[in-house]
Amino acid sequence: MNMSRLADIQDRFAALVTEDNVSAAEASEAMFGHDGAPVSKADRMSVYRNNYISHMTKSLMETYELITALTGDHFALMMAQDYARAHVPDKGNMNDYGAKYADFIADFELARAVPYLPDMARLEWALHAAYHAADDTALSIAALQTVDDDDLDRVRLRFRAAVRLISSDYPVLDIRSMCLYEGERGDGEQDAAGHIDLAARGGQNCLIYRTDGPDMTVKIHKLEDDAYAAISAVRDGESLAEMAAMLKEDDAAEPDPQRLGTLLEFLFANGLIRDMITA
Repeated sequence: MNMSRLADIQDRFAALVTEDNVSAAEASEAMFGHDGAPVSKADRMSVYRNNYISHMTKSLMETYELITALTGDHFALMMAQDYARAHVPDKGNMNDYGAKYADFIADFELARAVPYLPDMARLEWALHAAYHAADDTALSIAALQTVDDDDLDRVRLRFRAAVRLISSDYPVLDIRSMCLYEGERGDGEQDAAGHIDLAARGGQNCLIYRTDGPDMTVKIHKLEDDAYAAISAVRDGESLAEMAAMLKEDDAAEPDPQRLGTLLEFLFANGLIRDMITA
């Protein structure tokens, strides 16, 4: 079918959708054209297909803006379109769409020249997921007053829904900061990470959480390796005793109890804990 004719039919149909009291003849003309020749099923499906790809692609690119900043508009659009074709949403909530994008990027042949790109996508998804996480209530730090040192092996914490942890072999926070800086300068097509010595910076660990209140700000806190391991252990169900055992000062043989107290104070002060279980 001639594409200009299809576009004309679509325009007339769209106009009729917004009008009341449309006659059967007018509707038939909008759907089938002046000459009565029906629009083929393939052409009809192409309308929905193009709209679907466009909508899914737009959603992905809005969620993963840093990917566009790192790769450029054309590459990011091509990659998002390929993902949209391969991944049909299985939920009605579009905030959940794109959860597997980092894994897709890792397997995307043309993206392998940018080895940190999947981790940048994981960071962006963590920020997105934290912002849209379910509401819950923070546990007061007063709950710790009931815990004795001898009880640490029996106490477990549960994090709130908006808490996320990301660990990368690359300096993802530095790359993100550079992207945002370059974006302010209008250099969105430039590979911002090219200005960062990836080998010298090494990897980075991130604790991501959403603040309470009307602003609902998502924050990123950089963690040392042992603090990341300790928080990850608690997230995975380990006790405070296990958490404490991972927190050592430099190469000390014994855990540093002061570091445990400092880390717990940070977690509670920022409202990251939902519940405490003693068993």
